[in-house]
Amino acid sequence: MVCQRIGTRFNPSCTGPMHIGHLYTLLVNEQYAHERGGQFTVRFDDSVPFYYPQLGERLYAIRERMREDIEWLGVRVDRWSVQSEMVEE
Repeated sequence: MVCQRIGTRFNPSCTGPMHIGHLYTLLVNEQYAHERGGQFTVRFDDSVPFYYPQLGERLYAIRERMREDIEWLGVRVDRWSVQSEMVEE
């Protein structure tokens, strides 16, 4: 039997504060990965072109508030990333 390492991610859009749908997805993906010895990644999806003109400086604040909320919930995140920073990769 081949054992594969599981990796899941939660990638919320940065258009506003977290809501119950975010919370459910966050917890299910984190639990699934860690119960199977894998890693859980939170990747903020801020790469949609209209986010910057529409949200401006609020985009960073929204993203940081989401991170604070996730940390406050005690969710174990193995890797944090931001989609717009990965575009060049």
